[in-house]
Amino acid sequence: MKQFTYYLLLAALVLLTGCGDSSTSSGKSEVSAATVRLRGIVANREGLLSEGQVVIRDSNGRTIATVQLQGQKGYTATIPADTSYPIMLSVSDDGKELRAVVLNPETEKQDITIMSTLVVESAENLGGFTRENMARAATNAINQSRTKSGKGTVAGFKGDPTKQFGGWH
Repeated sequence: MKQFTYYLLLAALVLLTGCGDSSTSSGKSEVSAATVRLRGIVANREGLLSEGQVVIRDSNGRTIATVQLQGQKGYTATIPADTSYPIMLSVSDDGKELRAVVLNPETEKQDITIMSTLVVESAENLGGFTRENMARAATNAINQSRTKSGKGTVAGFKGDPTKQFGGWH
């Protein structure tokens, strides 16, 4: 259980990475001007995944990169210039898909976890990957995690826990 709590905390903290306000509230895609290096870990409820392939798709659903996990170090991907954001990252984990979304090219770190998957699913239900929907989805995922565990979040957030999606910096 301690290991799960650690990964839950780690996933929640990932929501605080990648400061950038370039995603529009209308949901219009942004195109990167330069190549971006993106990295992160991949974790399920049991811990870090060390095998698998990360598939990265642009806002049009085209596969722009695939990378193998590098053991427990996670993944490092090169996102080409002229990529249309937001981009979707996915990894198959025993028939289940773990997913994450990156809204803009300023983000350099994005973990793919059960928490990021909850955020993606919630944002889809809210109508798509706008900054506002992602902020609401991140808050919903944290609250859902609290409800399932019967405890408050271990992160001890002060303020908006959704830095990547337009929160405090």
